[in-house]
Amino acid sequence: MSTVNASTGYTPFHLHLGRTPCLLPPLTPKGVQNAHTDFPSDITNALEAIMSLKTDVANAHEQKH
Repeated sequence: MSTVNASTGYTPFHLHLGRTPCLLPPLTPKGVQNAHTDFPSDITNALEAIMSLKTDVANAHEQKH
């Protein structure tokens, strides 16, 4: 979806929404460590949300089978 169209010179995303997509920064151990130092409560909340999502997905998968 990020491939530029040869005819228009834009990506499909840009043509559809009129802007380029917001990209997440790469999640590297060093980047996460720096973010944890700068924004400890945000990182804690994000990790808790990720763990909750993992649990929810696992529970949904178990109920499906």
